[in-house]
Formats: sequence, C-alpha cells, structure tokens
Amino acid sequence: MLLHLRPTMLSSEVFVDLIDLRIEPFGLYLRGGRELMTGRPYPNKHYTVVCRKTGKKAINGIFLKVNRQVEGFDYTARWLAGGIVVTHRVSCSVLDQEFGAASDDMMFWRATSSGWENRMPDGFRGAVPIYVEPVMQLVDTSGKRSSTLDVIDFKTGWIIDRTQVFAMPSIEPDRLLSSEFRPRMPAPEDAFEARISRRPWRMPSNASQGPRIQ
Repeated sequence: MLLHLRPTMLSSEVFVDLIDLRIEPFGLYLRGGRELMTGRPYPNKHYTVVCRKTGKKAINGIFLKVNRQVEGFDYTARWLAGGIVVTHRVSCSVLDQEFGAASDDMMFWRATSSGWENRMPDGFRGAVPIYVEPVMQLVDTSGKRSSTLDVIDFKTGWIIDRTQVFAMPSIEPDRLLSSEFRPRMPAPEDAFEARISRRPWRMPSNASQGPRIQ
C-alpha cells in the first residue's frame, strides 16, 4: 500500500525544524537533517512540511511503501521551536480497503473533471481541511480544530504536546502520482520501504478531549 503523509507545523513567528519522526507499527525512525528535511511547498509560507532529504526543492510530504494493506498507523513528530521541543502524535485510520493508497491530504479525495470519482467520506462533507487535517502549531486561536488533545505550557502559552486522530479513505495509487491534484509531490522512487510488525495497532481513546495545562 502507498501512503502519503505530511507531518506539518504551522508557525508564523518562530523558526521551527524537525528533530525526528517515528511511524508505527512499521518501526520507522527517521531523523531531521539525515533521512528527512523540511520545506515550505505551499503559497502560505507559515506551513513547514516534512519531506525526504533529496535535493533542495520543498516537497509536499513523504511516501511510505508498505508491504500490505493498512488499517491504521501512528506517527510521532518532534519539532524544535524557539529552542523548545514540541511533540505531535497522530493516529490515522484507513476507513476501507477498496484501493491501494491513502493520503492525509484531503485534496486527493475529491472528484475531478478528468474522471476521478469522489472519495470524500460522508462525515467529512463540508469540513474545512485546515481545521481537520493533522497539523502541529504552537498557538491555536481558531477554536475550530477537531479531534485534538493539547498540553499547553504554562510559561510560554504554547502547545508543547498535541495528540490528534484522523481517518482517511483509500484512494487509487495513480492519484498520488498525478500532478493534476497538487504539484511538488514526492517521487515514487523516494518512498520509504515499510513493513507491518506484529504489534497490534490501537486507536487512542482520549484524543477528542479538550486542552490540558501543564
């Protein structure tokens, strides 16, 4: 199965960089500055996105090539922001097994005039992607973000730990390989090889609660 992930930090004032990324149950440990780097592939340059360390061009996320179909997985991204380590934990579930790919970018779920059918789940209809898709941020003033559990540092007022859940439909792998949806996609040959271990995957039960103060 081909997975497209975009560990992302939204920060307008503080310089941020990736420390590392863990993805389970694949047993992947990827380091910023080694296997991974960060870039700003979107017109809104407040978004910093993780990509594979190949060249200098900012790429929209990473590919994982998994040895079989996936029902769910977790990833933990640690970021350095203004000298402080902040952690983003995301638990993803794949809602169906109809196709051999999935993406946390909701743009790929939409129907297009060129013939791609709609893959948007009923529960996401009308949802605004910037409030639903996984993203880490130091300050969230929107009050609209769903399915997060935030730990807020008392001294800085920053979110230093966020747990988020996200469900996605399966999609056709060719969608991810087409430039029709979004430019700056990873190259197929840059996919990280991943295998599912025997450790069972479980969705956390507390991710829909409100913020906590530390």
